[in-house]
Amino acid sequence: MDKVDFVDGNNGFTLMYPDKILSTTNGGALWSPQVITGTSLNSLSFVSPLVGWVLDYNYGSVYKTENGGLTWVMQYTNPFTGPSYDIHFVDESYGWVQRNDRTLFTTDGGVTWDSVPSPGGGSSVFKIQFFNATDGYCLNTNNTLYKSSDGGHTWIPKTIWSGPGYMNSFFALDENMIWAIGDNGLIRHSQNGGDTWITQNSGISTSLKGVVFYDSFNGIIAGIGGTILSTSDGGTTWITNISGAGTDLYSLEMVSAGEAWVTGSSGVILNSYANTDLQTEAYVGEDSVCSGDLTSIIVVAKNHGTSPITAATFSLSDLSGNLFDFNWTGNMQPGQTETIDIGYISSTQSQNYTVAISGDAIVTNNTYTFFVEQLVAPNGIVSGPHTICQGDSVQISVSGGISYEWINNSSNDASIYVQPTDASSLYIVKVFDQYNCINYDTVQVFLNSASNGIASGPHEYCAGDSVQISVSGGVTYEWLNIASTNSTLYVTPDADTNEYFVVIYDTYNCKSYDTVFVVLSDDCEPPVFANLAFSPNGDLKNDYLYLDGLDSNSNTVTIYSRWGDELATILNYDNVNVRWDGMSNGQLCPQGTYYYVVEIATTNHKLVGWIQLVY
Repeated sequence: MDKVDFVDGNNGFTLMYPDKILSTTNGGALWSPQVITGTSLNSLSFVSPLVGWVLDYNYGSVYKTENGGLTWVMQYTNPFTGPSYDIHFVDESYGWVQRNDRTLFTTDGGVTWDSVPSPGGGSSVFKIQFFNATDGYCLNTNNTLYKSSDGGHTWIPKTIWSGPGYMNSFFALDENMIWAIGDNGLIRHSQNGGDTWITQNSGISTSLKGVVFYDSFNGIIAGIGGTILSTSDGGTTWITNISGAGTDLYSLEMVSAGEAWVTGSSGVILNSYANTDLQTEAYVGEDSVCSGDLTSIIVVAKNHGTSPITAATFSLSDLSGNLFDFNWTGNMQPGQTETIDIGYISSTQSQNYTVAISGDAIVTNNTYTFFVEQLVAPNGIVSGPHTICQGDSVQISVSGGISYEWINNSSNDASIYVQPTDASSLYIVKVFDQYNCINYDTVQVFLNSASNGIASGPHEYCAGDSVQISVSGGVTYEWLNIASTNSTLYVTPDADTNEYFVVIYDTYNCKSYDTVFVVLSDDCEPPVFANLAFSPNGDLKNDYLYLDGLDSNSNTVTIYSRWGDELATILNYDNVNVRWDGMSNGQLCPQGTYYYVVEIATTNHKLVGWIQLVY
């Protein structure tokens, strides 16, 4: 067995000298042979379970299959002399064949081939590996690794080892990470594309023939006498494994970090027999979660082992520790994947989460870390609070989001008008951002009941009178049919019934209304004194000024001489106790003509006449 190649956990191929190709579709449980008669096959390369190539050592002939090895078609036979060592394809188009003295390459899947002389002059090149259509490495017998960046047309030398013994093979994980193995247990490692190398301690002195790595940590080396070395730390330490085979081992393939295939002489095929190896392949849940929202933790798990898996425990943890465990049961066959919802989290911050699997036979690669970003919910800004007057509407608004939903108003507008009827009304708005994250805010509208102003009245008046009307209980006022804003004012009515309307404003400018009624009195005939005469001579007849019909309520009577001198002023004249007896300043006024002015406060009447004083 010179080379083994697995394209996935189930589909693999290897060679049995001289002309057999063995294939498996069930992870090595069963191998089926195909024969290309008359060949000495020593290398193969598959890019899918159906498409692959094999190389004839003696004639350099290349055979291709497109049906998983059921039939083979020769694409190329080498016109050059000398053996052919290695074949390698990166996809269905680009491939290389390494002869001892020439490098062949194809860009059309082997339909046509070109060649250039192998690098290294007279030394044979026996191993070739590419990553893509342009970048790759090859190894020759002078312990030099050659690097190409143009698909194999030109090569740059990278010396691996200048000490005793030969380098027998190499494996490049990527353009920079390379391991090379050789005689006397020699292991060399480069992390910069072969520019510099360090020796890793293998702990043995036997010749090593093959090397492969699954990732930058997990690798396998095989060699003479059934030697197998393994590492899980990138080669810092190597563990010697008991293969159970006494034959020489040459070719390796890793289908997972815990499972490897090794082939060698005498038809030996070895498998690490990872009975059950369940690994998390990917996190397929939401990677961005709104703050506080629940989200499902959904992972894709794969059975990398060789036995069915019927139960496992998935443990989710974050920086604070374990969050929960999920006990899965099922029937996952080797190579099978399954999407599993292991539970819910409520995101509180952007952070890494780790899924750890327990219950399988392999303890490595049982953890998978992924990142969930917490999206901060939008901070909506609402207007208000508002205080409005009864019957009024008010505009309430919100900002800070992409869209909105008013819970108790059936509107999705940023601004709405409301007309509450309760003393206090709370309006709730849902605020959405561009990620559809949600936050809530509220705005309160208070309903103010306007102060009940009190207007004076009703009032009675007599024709020609002015009447004082007033209002109280507000902050400002507006008389609608008088054009006044005073709280107290005088009006002169002109109808039997007069209405004066007043608007009363409170501190919030809310309005209430009241009305002052002024009506014509039924008893409005003012006293008519006309011209009077009396004789204050003490005969008890007509000794006083008598003003007929005048009572003592709110009146003022003033007596003047005919030259306008004020002689007497009498308040609340009642013709009995309060009256004028012809005296002024303690002396009886002389006979003659005098004048009176009578003012009645309740009606604003003013009566004027003359008095004849006789003796």
